[in-house]
Amino acid sequence: MSYNQDVVFLCTIKGTLNGLLKQATREDLNELLSTDAGREHFLNRLEIKEMNEIDVVEAVQDASLDA
Repeated sequence: MSYNQDVVFLCTIKGTLNGLLKQATREDLNELLSTDAGREHFLNRLEIKEMNEIDVVEAVQDASLDA
């Protein structure tokens, strides 16, 4: 048996973006992260060096588990 759960958390990630065509600005990264395709592109190139969990903001139980 396996379960799914939607979770929102706040964290700090330090890493390197590999394979970019040019140096990205803050605005470029915000635009990239504003779409599903952009987030996938970003995550495929992100090499995480360090990640610190700050806080779990929300953990929502999947509605299918209420039955």
